[in-house]
Amino acid sequence: DPLEWQLSADDTPHVFLTGFTWEVPGPQTGVANAVLGGWNVSGVLRYESGRPLNITMTNDLSGLLFNGQKRPNRVSGVDGVADISDFDPFTDNYFNRAAWTDPGPLQFGNAAKRDGTVRGFPNYSEDINIFKVFPLTGQQSLRFEAQIGNLFNRTIYCNPQSNWSAANFGQVFTQCNTARSIPFGLRFDF
Repeated sequence: DPLEWQLSADDTPHVFLTGFTWEVPGPQTGVANAVLGGWNVSGVLRYESGRPLNITMTNDLSGLLFNGQKRPNRVSGVDGVADISDFDPFTDNYFNRAAWTDPGPLQFGNAAKRDGTVRGFPNYSEDINIFKVFPLTGQQSLRFEAQIGNLFNRTIYCNPQSNWSAANFGQVFTQCNTARSIPFGLRFDF
């Protein structure tokens, strides 16, 4: 019997990650340059698919052959994840319960430890930094900065309950990111 093959818990088949810095062009002279010129925008954009999930169930094999978990049988041809295009964690269930069945008492299920077709929520994040250095006299300058975390105020949910035996299987209880934040800063260099 071959050893069990599984995906890594960090398997993310699609990742787009980029960082950028841009000095915004502006007027070259006078008061207009002092106000509009020399602004810098930098940021990090990250878009990635969800990680594979481990579907478990109540373990009646506990302690047998060092077994730490029991998995249900995976039903072939049935999608494990419900349509999440307009997912509402207060009313919707993330999983399709019919995609798994009970293998029976004291039986090992055939579901993969981490199923590549059953993944958590994707992660989309945009963090931006805007700053400008205002030269004053001699070595003195004033730096204004705004750091915008979660620019579009996206909600990223944590993984749903993945114990198939639980009454709340597939329900989502928490948000895994923070709301948009925009701290401002002033720094005087001398």
